Amino acid sequence: MPNRPSLLALACVVCVAPPAAPQATDWRLWDSVDRISGQATTECFADRRRDDGFDREVAESRETATLRFELERQPPRGVYTGSTHWQAVRVQVSGERSSSRSSSSTTSRQSYSETGSFSQELRDFENSVRLTLHWDSGRWQLLLPEQLEEPFELDVEWSQWSTAHSESGSDTTTSSSFCNVVFDGIAPSRIGTLTTDHEHMNHEEDGSGSSGKRGRATLQPGPSDVELSVTIDGYDDWRPLGSIDNPAAAGNHLVARAVLRPKIGRESAAPPEVEKLVFELIGTSSEPGVTMNWPLGASDEEPDLRLAIEPSSPGPVGERGQSLEVPDPPAGAGGWPWAAARIESFDFGGTSELRVVAVLEDGRLIDGRLEGGAAASGEILIPKRRPGTWIADAWRAAKQVGQLADNDDSEDEPAGDGDQGDGFTLYEEYRGFAMRRSGEKRVEGDPKRKDFFILNLIGADAWPGIQMFEDATRLRVHRLLDPSEMSVELRVMNGNHRDSAHLVDQHGVVVRTLTREKMGHRGAEAFVLASGHFAAKPATVEHVGMPSRNDPDSDAAKPWNLAAADLVTAFDMTLVHELLHTIGVDHHGQGDYSLRFRYLPAVYWANASKGQMYVVASPLWRPVEIREEATGANWADRIGPAFEAIFDNIVRAHVAEANLPPGTRFADLDQQTKNDLVYLLPEFHWQIGVENGQHSGNEQCPMRYGFAQAYPAHRPRQGPAVPQSSAPHEIYYLVPPGSEDIGIEICTARGGTGVNSPNRAPQSRYGDAAENFGNCAAQICVNDAVPPHDMGVERAKR
Repeated sequence: MPNRPSLLALACVVCVAPPAAPQATDWRLWDSVDRISGQATTECFADRRRDDGFDREVAESRETATLRFELERQPPRGVYTGSTHWQAVRVQVSGERSSSRSSSSTTSRQSYSETGSFSQELRDFENSVRLTLHWDSGRWQLLLPEQLEEPFELDVEWSQWSTAHSESGSDTTTSSSFCNVVFDGIAPSRIGTLTTDHEHMNHEEDGSGSSGKRGRATLQPGPSDVELSVTIDGYDDWRPLGSIDNPAAAGNHLVARAVLRPKIGRESAAPPEVEKLVFELIGTSSEPGVTMNWPLGASDEEPDLRLAIEPSSPGPVGERGQSLEVPDPPAGAGGWPWAAARIESFDFGGTSELRVVAVLEDGRLIDGRLEGGAAASGEILIPKRRPGTWIADAWRAAKQVGQLADNDDSEDEPAGDGDQGDGFTLYEEYRGFAMRRSGEKRVEGDPKRKDFFILNLIGADAWPGIQMFEDATRLRVHRLLDPSEMSVELRVMNGNHRDSAHLVDQHGVVVRTLTREKMGHRGAEAFVLASGHFAAKPATVEHVGMPSRNDPDSDAAKPWNLAAADLVTAFDMTLVHELLHTIGVDHHGQGDYSLRFRYLPAVYWANASKGQMYVVASPLWRPVEIREEATGANWADRIGPAFEAIFDNIVRAHVAEANLPPGTRFADLDQQTKNDLVYLLPEFHWQIGVENGQHSGNEQCPMRYGFAQAYPAHRPRQGPAVPQSSAPHEIYYLVPPGSEDIGIEICTARGGTGVNSPNRAPQSRYGDAAENFGNCAAQICVNDAVPPHDMGVERAKR
């Protein structure tokens, strides 16, 4: 809640030295005030955060209350009491309460939350609102009730998880207490509006938390013959705007018009002599920049809303545009004075409170009232909003977010790993983000769908992949940023904040083209700053490095075992895969490896079967069998004739080159030469996909690898001509080129599909995803405020 003293000398603000006391008899005038209307807003809050690198604890609570009331003067007690008392004759109170506690470690997590709201009319006036004003000092005190007359209901949500157990649930409880503040002030020496702010803060010495109370009370004496009516065209639907092109310029404005007029039933009253009409902005916000990211790293402290002259009502503008005086205001219909002022906005999320006061020639002050607004308060909230919040009611209605708190971050779409939110509070999504390449030059966050920002330094080549990523994840992806809107180094998208609702510095992700030298390989990679065994989040990802789309040697350009239709989008699918890594999604398993296979000629001594393949496993070779998947045939039998012919040519070339006698055979050569000649045959360096490894699980999931060239058979098979003693130790099936398919269906279970189906012949190629992996949709987490989780889906079971 804004907390700045008024520019008019109408009240005392807590912690500000009171003005010099006038004569005691001056305050006896207040005994003539029969009725006072008023409004008080209160907020109680507490925050505690502890994080030692292993255990994390977060506790937060917020309570707000708004009381609107009518007070009536009480008869004096005794001959001389020295004070005047007013007691409530009508009280309406409404408010909200929310609290949450969570703790987490690498092995357990617990959370508990309560939320509820209330709205009641209090009838026990003896224990309700009471105002006392002392004649000798002018000091006044406003006491509020501490309890509701009827309890209100709180919704409770709780969960706990450990490596051995998890459970969650919901319940309800009730409470009758609400946030209470005692207000104090010194009355002006002439009858006028009483207003005061209250703030009290406590801070833990170690910086781990804070708590406190704050509030504002406004009391308006009445009645009188005349009133000051304030109208603002478009007030109900207006929200503040800034300028992206010129942050120092106003984005839009309102015009407030104030006119003195007789009260209903006092139509015969004559227009009073008016010294001046004063417009004042109180508690104006001063958030850095104009949006959460524009300009980057803003640190200005200029007010977000400022008063400016309307040509019809000239007058001096006060410091920083927070006040405007119109002396000798012009007379309108019936000779009643009026004036107007412009309220200009320099921020997309600015707030303030407008007060308009008529200063009469006889010294009286008349506080302005918004026509059709709350009668109990002289302050007019700009923009129109609920007390204690910063968000315009019109935006809330348009986005259908009701009474959500400014710091709410409860989006559930997509559900992902079960953690709510995207790291941006409701206010931050309302204030928005600069994105000048978009049609409106600015985008807002989606309060019901998780937002994700990408700084695309690749260009048009990355557009298809980013669109596929958005379609697959159902995140709301913002992709039209440039480096002036998201820093390549810092990557924070909501860094422009000071007093507004803020939970965490939420990061975007950079995608860029990197040379093979910088990446150290021919593929793509999400470069994680510090991963360990924790899943990545945007805050932990330095960037996503991609090869050039047109690089023929990159892994993303090779067919591997993908179908021809998938090869067209291989680059895009690779980008989708790496972007999923940045939001916590892991592979379907691990353990895939590569092997080098070599054909041994029938004349070589180690080829006992005279027609097999051998894997090079220096210093030893071990015999294996390579089979064609469709037929089960030994692949060595098919390629044997061609390789035998190649080897015969190798032997003849060596005999000729070494000037050996004609007719020299392979068997006539020494053993070292034989070995050297065998090594001249081509070898096969293949990727091996294993069961429950990176190639396993749902065939259509983009987190599944698609470049294995062979996979192990479930069990060795012996041919009828192969004696038991010489049977191969291992059997591998060849993966026919173009026989696998990969889509953009983010999997929701670890079960194998397609080539990984359990009923596939001759067998499932790679099987189900590994335990606690697969189910990639349940790993998605974009929120940097969520504590680190272990990789895989076990973290979602809490």
